[in-house]
Amino acid sequence: MVADSLVPPGGRTVKCGKCANQWFVSKDSGTDGTDFAALTAQAYAEATPQAHDPKQLPAIARKPFKVWPFQAAAAAMALAWLIIATYAYFPGLHKGTFSGIYDALGVTDTSDLVFADVTMERENVEGRTRFLIAGSVANHGSKPRMLPRVRVQVKDSDGKVIWGQVYPVEEVVESGQVYPFRIDNVETSFANRAASIVLDLGNNFELVMR
Repeated sequence: MVADSLVPPGGRTVKCGKCANQWFVSKDSGTDGTDFAALTAQAYAEATPQAHDPKQLPAIARKPFKVWPFQAAAAAMALAWLIIATYAYFPGLHKGTFSGIYDALGVTDTSDLVFADVTMERENVEGRTRFLIAGSVANHGSKPRMLPRVRVQVKDSDGKVIWGQVYPVEEVVESGQVYPFRIDNVETSFANRAASIVLDLGNNFELVMR
């Protein structure tokens, strides 16, 4: 079944789409000269259209996003942080059942520990500015206190921290005694922005929350 329009005047070679056999076809080699392409077009034109009932695809159901697990987790974290901060700030709670937990987390009682006789010098070394900070930490309480950490922060005129360092001490200061210290490695290339230097002492949670 080859349309007459597809056969040139000189004929052409065709191939069976089923058995792949090939043969030569000319204009007068048809069985009865029927134009099968025209018959096919006529059949399509005369065919009765079949009724078509389109099927509606099912809609994809969106699962509702559950917010309450995240809200509950956030509330639990906030409550845990509040409890930890409360115990960290009130020394009297460091005793008893929770003392082992505080020791493991590095939470120590730093009440009655204060800075005393703090001095600061500023010098230039090979074109760079270095700060020398010296002083002492005094125990004004009636019991020995552990001095866990000393933090030094350099701030600009807007109060923004431009340099900071935490120095672990872990020394016991007896009642009425002082712990002298000297910090000479505060060296920075942005000293021209420094407006103040802040000293602080405390345990891990105290330093984080201040």
